[in-house]
Amino acid sequence: MEAVQGARTSVETRIDSVITEVSLLRTDLWNISTRVKEVEDSTASLQGDTKALKTQVGELQALTNKLQAQSEDHKGQSRRNNISIVGVLESAEGLAVDLFVKDLILKELQPRGQFFLVEHTHRVPGAAPSPGTPPQPVIARIFNFQDCDVILQIARSAPPVQYEKHNYNLFSRTSRYM
Repeated sequence: MEAVQGARTSVETRIDSVITEVSLLRTDLWNISTRVKEVEDSTASLQGDTKALKTQVGELQALTNKLQAQSEDHKGQSRRNNISIVGVLESAEGLAVDLFVKDLILKELQPRGQFFLVEHTHRVPGAAPSPGTPPQPVIARIFNFQDCDVILQIARSAPPVQYEKHNYNLFSRTSRYM
């Protein structure tokens, strides 16, 4: 009987050990299932945020494209008042490019009864040309587009414009330099 009693105690000890292990496994399983639920909730939340952000990025890209198109349009409208004067020697204008260009345009066009307001002038940026190469063009911004158009029509009708024994060509300028 004692042997049966010892075997019974041994089996009960083993059963208690298995019950304890199963209880620990249940606790671990419950902890894991809680963590999985938290991860699923977090993933669902992130997916919703991602969809909202994708929508917002799409809207911002459309707005950016629209603003870029408007910017290009405004730049084009701003450039339409520009005239390029080709053939002005690097030293011909002296220190005052504005005065040289105003004088050139006004003296050439004044006999035709026109008066034009030259808003701004400058030489196209860049290094000074080497000897034997043509000089950089001068860009003139005319205040009024209609005046700019008249200047270009006159320049096209009798090219090249002669001023102080030099020939100059005037062109419509839609460059990025002004």
